[in-house]
Amino acid sequence: KNNSLGSFNSQSVSWQSDIDGDGNQQWGFQNQELDLLSGLTEAGNYVVEFYSAMNGTTPNETKFDNNSGSNFKVYFSYGYPISWTGNSDSDWNTSTNWNPTDNPPTKLYNVTIPNTTTKPIVNQSTSTPAECGNLTIEELGILTVNDGKAISVKGDLINNQAAGIVLKSPESSGPSGSLIVEGTVSGTGTITAERYIAAYTTAEDGWHLFASPFDNFDVTGTNLEPSSTADQEDDLYYWDEAVGDYGTWMNWKASSFNLDAGKGYLISSFASETKSWTGTPYHDDKVFSDLSHTNPHPTENNTWHLLGNPFTSALIWNNSNGWNLLNIGGAAKVMDVTDGSYIDINEGGVIPAFQGFFVSVENSTNSITISRDARSHEATNFYKSAGQYVKLSANDIDKALAQESNLYFSEYGSETFDYRTDSRMLPLYAPGFYS
Repeated sequence: KNNSLGSFNSQSVSWQSDIDGDGNQQWGFQNQELDLLSGLTEAGNYVVEFYSAMNGTTPNETKFDNNSGSNFKVYFSYGYPISWTGNSDSDWNTSTNWNPTDNPPTKLYNVTIPNTTTKPIVNQSTSTPAECGNLTIEELGILTVNDGKAISVKGDLINNQAAGIVLKSPESSGPSGSLIVEGTVSGTGTITAERYIAAYTTAEDGWHLFASPFDNFDVTGTNLEPSSTADQEDDLYYWDEAVGDYGTWMNWKASSFNLDAGKGYLISSFASETKSWTGTPYHDDKVFSDLSHTNPHPTENNTWHLLGNPFTSALIWNNSNGWNLLNIGGAAKVMDVTDGSYIDINEGGVIPAFQGFFVSVENSTNSITISRDARSHEATNFYKSAGQYVKLSANDIDKALAQESNLYFSEYGSETFDYRTDSRMLPLYAPGFYS
């Protein structure tokens, strides 16, 4: 069993009769050889557990006894060690940059990034990401993942360098570098996340929903801190459902707050700029339960909460990987800065890294799990939708704004509103239009 992946493989050993020994011994085995390594396809931490097997009361029935969790176990790590040298260039995928130089790393290799003159850069796409088993960043070692590129760590990440991993942003719209760690995260180091924010021009197109993969992050002294310089103001808000008629934006300048992984924020920037912030990446499922339902809509009876992608990669919204929505609307909402409206992310759609999103809460007994199993490397800047649908759009020609309404074909549809499959209207600046 690979502790990181949670997989399980079994190999059976036949017992032999009449083995030499004391007079009471009837069954046992000896001199058995098992090839435990040939079936391993990924580096990682493994455990070998020994079970006893016995025939059941039904013919050909075999039962395995785990001995109340006290079976004999052997733990071991598996993977080929390989270390970065940078002897040829900065390309992760160049074999001569590694020692030994047989191949660039795969998921069978445990990688070490030491202090070298030439630092490694990942340029593998999100569809064919760079891979390794364990990844160790030593002091003064730095790994850069370029914008729109990706790396999967199949084992553990051990990072002992401040800003030891940098997830680059493009200089315009597009996804940042993507990192998925399937094992544990440890060490004294941090990573740096970057996201490009286009400049505020008008109220209709100057705002962005934002999220941080670092918990309890203090923006003070970073370029995320809102500026109050006259005519050069930046802004940072969070959404409080319990204040005002149907919720209110709370301004950082009025009362400062730290950014929490899993929550969403509203941000604007006086000038187009790549925002950069550094911390320890959040790595567990993020669970919200009993989100407030203080000021529901008078006719629709729902409230809105602004959550955020807490990970350093994209998420697949509401797929089968553990979201566990309870009295939460089946579609999330993200801001379309081009059309000045909120658009739906439906089941199977993409929530990019560092992206905030609204969810509809139907009553006070509710829960949602933002599952690490839903992480995915994606090239999507905003979202892509799944399934067959008809798109209707109402346009404000003078202001170049638009509001979409999507009609999906589903076997689960009903004649009345169903929060699990239907989406409520969340207005912004575009014309109000919904079916």
